[in-house]
Amino acid sequence: CEAGGPRRARCGPFVGPRQGVARWRVELPGRPVGEPIVGSEGSSWIRCEPEGLVRVSARGEVALVHPTWPNDLPPLLVEDEPRCFDPLLSELGAPPGIEVLRTNEGTLFAIEGTRLVCWDASGMPRWQVARLQGASRRRLTLGDELLAETTTSPLRADLTRKTSVRWLGLREGGVRHEEQLSGRAVNVAYAGEGLWLVSEGQRLRCLAPPELRWEQPVGDATAPATGGGRVALSALDGLRAFDLATGEPLFRRRGLRASHPPLIDAEGALVLALGGDLLGLDPAGKRRWRLPLGSYGPLGPPVCASPGVVVLTAGRSLVAVA
Repeated sequence: CEAGGPRRARCGPFVGPRQGVARWRVELPGRPVGEPIVGSEGSSWIRCEPEGLVRVSARGEVALVHPTWPNDLPPLLVEDEPRCFDPLLSELGAPPGIEVLRTNEGTLFAIEGTRLVCWDASGMPRWQVARLQGASRRRLTLGDELLAETTTSPLRADLTRKTSVRWLGLREGGVRHEEQLSGRAVNVAYAGEGLWLVSEGQRLRCLAPPELRWEQPVGDATAPATGGGRVALSALDGLRAFDLATGEPLFRRRGLRASHPPLIDAEGALVLALGGDLLGLDPAGKRRWRLPLGSYGPLGPPVCASPGVVVLTAGRSLVAVA
């Protein structure tokens, strides 16, 4: 499993839970903020308010690690240790409250003010690109190319405003492609092999920038999730899945309206949090198992932890499900 950016952990090819049983549940020392970040040994790092950053081992053992860690800054795992990056010092240090991504080669990308900056593994600046002004939300996604996204807040959507999505070269930072989108909420995900998924307003598009591979109307929906050669998202009319290569609809499950994107394994099976239940679906969208967890509190999105195991927050608990 790999960490896939500040918004959510993203799993590489893995086999999801097949039984739908809780392996363990631990009470966290505070209210969880955001989603767990999972390291290579299956340990989960999660921010808790007001206690700071907490580590939970793959066996469910809790240790308070950083009591002063800020709630607005997800940890960046470097050799399975939490770090945060200060671009002004060009070193790992005090958290500045910026967004940062690190490649496997050690290259760092960060948004600093209105600039997107790239550093090499030794902390030396490589290039910087000026970013657009006026965005109330911004994030980075890393793939075969680097995507720098600016978008308006969905709570203040204004169809008269425009936002820009820019695809940039990882090495030189030059703008390879740029699109002007409507001011409505935009979700972007990298699907591998040069394909990007853009969910904007009422439509889902698959691009190999600048080429449009396919497009489907989906209505208001969550961010798209990918795995097993398919795309899935939760829309107003239920859970929908499409073939990644062609965009052909695979299934629609009415009534499965989740607030978080599902998790898809290498075989196309899905795991999603729906109300107070965690559901496991087969590749055809039929229910395999159901695990009620709502008695512990609201559920967060599932995150892959190890082969056959996911973790998620349930109220003030962290639960491992196999």
